[in-house]
Amino acid sequence: MSLAVLSVPFVRHLFPPPSAPLRFADGDRYEWRWPSGDAWKRAEGHWRPDPDDGWGWLNDAEVQEALKGAIRKWRPAYSFVPRLPGARLPGRPVDGIEDLDRMWGYPSPSVAPYVLDHQSGRLVPVRDLVAQHDPDAAYDFAPTITRAEMLDVMGSIQKDQERPEFSYDESAGRLYARYRRPSDFGVRGSAGFPSTVTCLHVFVLSAPSEVR
Repeated sequence: MSLAVLSVPFVRHLFPPPSAPLRFADGDRYEWRWPSGDAWKRAEGHWRPDPDDGWGWLNDAEVQEALKGAIRKWRPAYSFVPRLPGARLPGRPVDGIEDLDRMWGYPSPSVAPYVLDHQSGRLVPVRDLVAQHDPDAAYDFAPTITRAEMLDVMGSIQKDQERPEFSYDESAGRLYARYRRPSDFGVRGSAGFPSTVTCLHVFVLSAPSEVR
C-alpha cells in the first residue's frame, strides 16, 4: 500500500505513538485522548497545558519519557501530534535526494512518518490512517522507517507529483514534503469540494520504535 495521503472521517486509535521524537518544535502537542482528554502544547521550549490551567509545565525529556512509556505499555490513549507548517515550509528548501543526503547529518536514523489527515486537519501516523480502511493491514506498517526508506518515498513523490516542495528543518529533526493532487471527487470537484487537495508528509527523526 502506498504512503499517499488517505482521507477518512476520523482516525481510529489502535496504536500507541510510533516512536518518541528525538527533537521537538514549538507548536507540537502531547495528548492523552481518554479518559481525561488532557493536552500539552510546546511553546518557547516548554510544554504547557492546553488550555493552560496553571498546573505547571513539562520539559522535553519528560515528554519523551512519557511517550516511551506509552509505547512500551501499548497505550493508544497517548499521542504525539507534530505541528503543522505554515505557507512556507520550515527549514531549508531541498532540491532533491542528493541535496538532502548532503544536509541530513544523522547516521542511519529512524524516522516516524506522519501525513496530513484532511478531515481532522492534523498530522497523524501513517499506520493510524491506514487503519481506517483496513485495521488488519495497518499492523503490517512499521511505526518507524529507515533513512533509505524515507529517501525512497521522497524519490517517488519527486518523480510522480507535479512541482512538489521539500524542506529540511535540522533544529526540529524533520523532513517536509508537500504537493497538490487532483481531488477524489474529480477535476472540477463535486458538491462544493475542491478540485485539488494539498498532501503533506512529515518525517520526524525518532528513536527506533520498541513496538512493531
